[in-house]
Order: sequence, then structure tokens, then C-alpha cells
Amino acid sequence: MKRISLLTAWKWIIILFQISFIVIPIITGIMIYRMGDNGTGFTTLEFSGFSFVPEDQKVINEVESISIAFKKDLTIAPKILVSETIIRLEDGGESFRTGIISLSILFVILAVFGLEQLKRMIKTVELGTPFVRINVWRIYILSTLFFLVPLMENINSYLQERWFISNFEFSGMMLKDDSMGFTPWFIAGVLLLTIGKIMERGIKIQEEQDLTI
Repeated sequence: MKRISLLTAWKWIIILFQISFIVIPIITGIMIYRMGDNGTGFTTLEFSGFSFVPEDQKVINEVESISIAFKKDLTIAPKILVSETIIRLEDGGESFRTGIISLSILFVILAVFGLEQLKRMIKTVELGTPFVRINVWRIYILSTLFFLVPLMENINSYLQERWFISNFEFSGMMLKDDSMGFTPWFIAGVLLLTIGKIMERGIKIQEEQDLTI
């Protein structure tokens, strides 16, 4: 029985990720359109860049119909704290589905493109020729994508926030910025960029040695 190498396994995992990045958004988009056209189901607004928090953290205690008590010691008065609120918009998917699908398509294209570069790099390792200039450029591409991820996410969050403010009126709540941090992605991008520079220098030295020989 032929043993499957680790690189081959990783390559197939990447292919599965590429297929899932394509198939899942397509199925989700079809479901969103069918739900909106049929007038059935509901859509929950979940924005990745921000959440709702009450302007007054004690607002929940002013509602007489809501109460909580500690049975073991009634002298202890526990407090209910509302830390986040999700808005559910009934049958409102058609109002913003086009924008979501457009952003999903862009994300899918970048994700599949990045995974394709990684898969082709693995293929060169299998062939025994990993130290080639095209792999250096592939590393630079992956590094650029790492830099773009938090930037695009923050831009997306800003646009979502502007869209929400322009389409809804709300009081007693304020938007809390939950945008993605740049640090982890920046470190990963710099690390890949450094690896690319090291590979590029190594290839140049190898080419000079070949010319000398």
C-alpha cells in the first residue's frame, strides 16, 4: 500500500478548503435569495466590526418585569448586566443581501487565490525544486494577503457601521467598535516577507555559484 506523504495530505487539505470557500458561500447566497423571495424565515443582523451596548449600563435594572435573586442568601442582590445586543430583522434579508454576497465573492476570490499559491509551492517541494524565484513571488503574495486581511475587515466594518446608521434609528444604545486587530496579521505578514527575502538572497547566491562553476 502506497503511503501518502505529509505534503500530499496538506495539498489535499488545501484543495478541500478551496472547495468549501466556493461551495459554502454559493449555498448561503442561494438560501438568502430564496428566503427573501419566498417571504419566509428571518435574517439576524450580525456585524463583525461592532456590536451594540447600552448607553446606561443600569438600564436593565429599571425594568420591573425582569428580576433575579440568589436563593441561598436573599440579602445578596445580583445585578443583570447587558453587555451586547443583537438586532433581529424579520424578513429583511433582501435589504442588504446584495452587499453581503458581493463582499463574500471578493473574500472567496482572495482566499482561493492565496490557497492556490500555497498549493503550488507545495507542488514545487514535491518535485524537489522549491528554491525558485516564482516561489519567492508567491510568498510575497501571501504576505500581502496577510496585510490586507485586517485592512479589508476594518474597511468592511466601517462601511457596515455607516450603512446601519443611515438605515436605522436607535436610542439607548451605542455602537461598540469590535474591529479586528492588526498586530497578529502584521506579524505574520512581516514573517512571510522576511522568509521571502531570505529565499531570494539564497537563490541569488546559488545562481552566482552556478555561474562560477
